[in-house]
Amino acid sequence: MVCVFDSDTGVFKGVVIGILIGALRTGAIGEVAIKAMARMEAEQVAVIGTGLQARTQLEAAVASRNIKRINVYSRNQENRTMFAQEMTKKLNVNISVSGSAEDCVEEADIVICATNSGVPVIETNWLRPGTHVNTVGPKSVTRHEVPTELAARSSVIATDSIEQLRAYTTPHFLVGTTHENRITQLSDIVTKKVSGRTSDNDITLFCSVGLAGTEVVVANEIMKAIQ
Repeated sequence: MVCVFDSDTGVFKGVVIGILIGALRTGAIGEVAIKAMARMEAEQVAVIGTGLQARTQLEAAVASRNIKRINVYSRNQENRTMFAQEMTKKLNVNISVSGSAEDCVEEADIVICATNSGVPVIETNWLRPGTHVNTVGPKSVTRHEVPTELAARSSVIATDSIEQLRAYTTPHFLVGTTHENRITQLSDIVTKKVSGRTSDNDITLFCSVGLAGTEVVVANEIMKAIQ
């Protein structure tokens, strides 16, 4: 439940109930990351995972780039087939079902990892030069859906909140590693204080931490739209 108050007057504006708003704001932040970090000519997306977060992240990618091809993979064949059918109809872009995670990502320009897996669902050497990766699933030192080696190969690593990334009770999988000080604030890339990539061959990584406070921003925009 997200309550919205006018920031000037303190007047109660409304309330949004449901889990969808969290997925929407995470997808919106993912879109910002793709806009700022993926190659402009990116046109093929790989999605690992078929849940709600995978759907909003894919919508974000399609909104950010001229996407012509999408592949999806998850452990459950029925889920990935249903995902492909539903999202093909919604996005009007053909989605192919891959038989393995490697097949799914090997030709991708943008890779979206949105699973609940505690072990890496991709391998770094599957990614071709120039790939951008969004990870929205587990990223703690004990459970992480992308390999630590991906950080080593990434020219740029970004997150939506470095402070939140460092504040987890169970440490983030990059905290305490040689990569921690390389992590860039996404807002600094958006405002061009730092570069989102230095060449078309860069592999880039965005580690979403979710920023719960941004749900209020999304809810406020909903209030504006329905008035």
